[in-house]
Parts: sequence; structure tokens; C-alpha cells
Amino acid sequence: DLGLSSGTIKTIESGRAAIIPNFCSLEECAELRQDVKQCYDGGYFRNFILSTNPKKADKQANDRWIMPSFYKSSKTDGPFVDQSVGNFPLRQRFKARVAQVKAYLAQNLDDRPTLANDWPQTHEMEFLRYGVGARLQRHTDEHHVEIQRLNGSRLPKKPIYQALQT
Repeated sequence: DLGLSSGTIKTIESGRAAIIPNFCSLEECAELRQDVKQCYDGGYFRNFILSTNPKKADKQANDRWIMPSFYKSSKTDGPFVDQSVGNFPLRQRFKARVAQVKAYLAQNLDDRPTLANDWPQTHEMEFLRYGVGARLQRHTDEHHVEIQRLNGSRLPKKPIYQALQT
């Protein structure tokens, strides 16, 4: 059981974030935290700066780190999907559970069939680490395929995406 219900679908359809209670066990959360720590300590994260603070004027706000699954600039896989980095089997199990959720949502949400697609080299899964004082404003990642129309960004964005931008 994934913990999804018709209430989950209604919440998402209304444009709000849905919480899936107990999606991970406390043990799995501890394992994921340990993997994040080991990967961060191993130098697999890189700092990222958002356009709202491009000159690093606020150093605390820029204490944001990412271990991506894909580098868009070089079109290469990132450390998140590298079998030799950290606890790869754990990340694969987590990815498989997320794939089950996406498949369920693809079948039950209106006009969202691409959620079930297993797109290569996406930004779907990554580790993020925020230091004390780091900030990330509420936003929608427009690069995610499932937010866009079925044929990509050549067509207008979904109404839910437009509503989030206002």
C-alpha cells in the first residue's frame, strides 16, 4: 500500500501538495540520511546558486548543495545514479517506490499520463542539502516534463502551472 487515496488525488488536482503519511519508515529515513552524509562528506555534492542571489551577496542563503542525477549542461549522469557512490541499492529502492507513486498518479490524475514514463536523464531524483539560514522560496520547477503539456514546452503550460506562477 502506497498510502494514496482519492483524497490525495483531489488535493493534487486542486493544485496543493499532498503528504503521503509514513511513505518511508524511520529506519529507511535514517539510512537515507546516512547516505546523504556519506555522499556529502565524500565530495559528491556541489553548491548551487539561484538567480535571486547570483552574486552570492547573502552567503548564508547560498548554503545549498545538490547531488544530482543528471547534469543538464553536459548531458551526463550525476552521482545520484552512479552505482559506485554511496548506498546505491538504497537509492534504487527509493526510486522504485517513487515510480509506483508516479504510475498510480498517471492513471488517476486528469491529463497526466507522462508521469509514468521513465525518462532518461531527468532531474527527478537528487539529494539536496541546506545549511542553517539557507533559503529556497516556494516555486515550481518548470523543467519537469510532467508539468508541461504532453508535447513539451511548445504548447501552453497546464493551468495548474499557470496558477502557481501568479
